[in-house]
Amino acid sequence: VVAVASVSALRNGASNAVYATSKAALLQLCRSVAVDYGRRGLRANTVCPSWVRSEMADRRMARFAVEAELRDHSVEAAYDEATSFLPMGRPGEPREVAEAIAWLLSPAASYVNGAVLTIDGGATALDPGTLAFDFQITPRADNPA
Repeated sequence: VVAVASVSALRNGASNAVYATSKAALLQLCRSVAVDYGRRGLRANTVCPSWVRSEMADRRMARFAVEAELRDHSVEAAYDEATSFLPMGRPGEPREVAEAIAWLLSPAASYVNGAVLTIDGGATALDPGTLAFDFQITPRADNPA
């Protein structure tokens, strides 16, 4: 079994309690299945993607583009803004998540059980408290404060 949760299962943001709680519960459910049924040969793992281009993410980005008054209210501008601080600086592609899931389901991962695999462009490796020291940070040009 491979469940698709979210980095929200591991880290939280503002106004995200219900979503984050549901994803954290899914993560713990998979870990419980791994513990309870591992001896029967059942493996249960969880992938936790960050921003990945998808219909759901596109809808959120469209709302964000309007709320943040990004250039042309563009979904692309919203993805650029939302992923600008990620170490990889871009959203993930569905193929990248699918390939990780395929690996977890394959014999190559036969001893992987109860694991959590982040597919997040380095988001959870980053300490947000250090962002202030990145002197390349610039305010949005098209949204003066």
